[in-house]
Amino acid sequence: MVSTLIVVAPEDTALSPDGRSIAVATRFSDTANSDGAVFDVKTGEEAFRLHAPGCCSGPEAREVSWSPDGRFLAAASEDATHVWDTETERLRHTLLGPPGFVRAVAWSPDSSRLITGGSDGTARVWEIRDASVRELWSLPAQETNSSIVGVAFSPDGTRVMAGDGGNSAVKIWDLEPTGDAEWANLPAPGAFRVQFMPDGRHLVTSREFDHAVTIWDLQTGRPDRRIGPATDYFEFQSFDVSPDGSSIALGGHSRPDGFGGAAAARVWDTSNGEELVRIGHELDVNDVSFSPDGEDVVTASWDDTAKIVDRSGAVLRVLRERGFNLFGARFSPDGRLVATEAQSAESGRSRVTIWNWEGKEVVRRISDAFEPTFDPNGPRIGLVNRDGLVEIQDIGSGSRVAVLDGPSGGATRLVFSPDGSQIAVPHTDGTIRLFDAATGAQQLVLPGFGCTVDRVSFSPDGTKLASTSPCGGLRIWALDIDDLLEIARREVPRALTDEECRQYLHVDQCSQA
Repeated sequence: MVSTLIVVAPEDTALSPDGRSIAVATRFSDTANSDGAVFDVKTGEEAFRLHAPGCCSGPEAREVSWSPDGRFLAAASEDATHVWDTETERLRHTLLGPPGFVRAVAWSPDSSRLITGGSDGTARVWEIRDASVRELWSLPAQETNSSIVGVAFSPDGTRVMAGDGGNSAVKIWDLEPTGDAEWANLPAPGAFRVQFMPDGRHLVTSREFDHAVTIWDLQTGRPDRRIGPATDYFEFQSFDVSPDGSSIALGGHSRPDGFGGAAAARVWDTSNGEELVRIGHELDVNDVSFSPDGEDVVTASWDDTAKIVDRSGAVLRVLRERGFNLFGARFSPDGRLVATEAQSAESGRSRVTIWNWEGKEVVRRISDAFEPTFDPNGPRIGLVNRDGLVEIQDIGSGSRVAVLDGPSGGATRLVFSPDGSQIAVPHTDGTIRLFDAATGAQQLVLPGFGCTVDRVSFSPDGTKLASTSPCGGLRIWALDIDDLLEIARREVPRALTDEECRQYLHVDQCSQA
């Protein structure tokens, strides 16, 4: 017997895995007929409507998709994806993304994940559970020149594919744990700077030239609180959290015309946002940093000065680089030295100066270098040279200890792990490379999305690394072997081979880890 079900202006249809029901997205956009529906195939009767804001009709293409186990039904809509529980016939989840249309949806073979494709050219992979939903990856397809209109999982669930509306490109992503070790991807578009709080459970982010910072709870993946803006005008481009987490220093400018001002750096209380200290400069403050004991702050300004200021706001020392704009300043681990990064106002060439700041004495100057970072374990300093490579130098002798391998000219900065055993180097190609700090040997490459990584930050215990990128957003990477194994078990629907354990997790056998 052949049944005929007539639906006016269907936009997309999907048959349930058991063949008993059919989901329909319609083309109508008026209020009365704006919903899609699920019908009984045998009787043709409507089982339930797909009712949700913006779903499931309109002038743009929509898709509906059943999970392979038949438990869920996903439908794309104007600015979100909606997931219904087919047993209760109720809306279970709404997956929000950036502004724009969601044009494609598809389920993983095990029904645990959903991929969506949007008009912004980004595919997103979501973990779907009965009571919760979590975005796992945001996968920008830079090679496409229009929105994504088709997405699919591979039969084994380890890869996803997306195609663009201009029929110009199809991109495939590998979702296996092949060294990427991504622990979380937080919804923080535009995040430029990032730093872990001392408790390791919170993360601080800000946009460039912002007026406030956001503190994230890593357990929930949600913002915990926002500090700022100031009661008067204050726009900053750098911040640093004190060693005890009680305060945050910010550097920027305090005049709407953008030319700096009398309060170009400030210190706020992280618990309530109360202003504690103001630090004056004639021009913008490009960088701020706390001393290891948290008692002092060093600033770096366009006005060719670095200032060391105590907790009361008293200026202890002024370090001047005449004819140079200062872009960075950092204390040594013992607090005795300060390294400044400066750029010649005339030639544009950069140099690093190491100061004995209490006596305002220059210990060493290093030409054609930037991003100075002290080794927590000894008298060494890391920096990026004129060739865009990271090198490690002995502070006393100035001799080069090591040069870290990587894409030519691609290093943007470097960060030592808290115990000084590792160095993380973000690159303009989007990758982050981890090196053994003692030998300079490369240990791990964390993949990116093809655009530069702005900032990286180790967690206080060194087991995680946070990174920010214009196209990758705010990402948290697992570096601890136990965390890596947990990610592997969660994301790969099979046991890892010994070869994969050696290649990706750097252990001989996963069972021994």
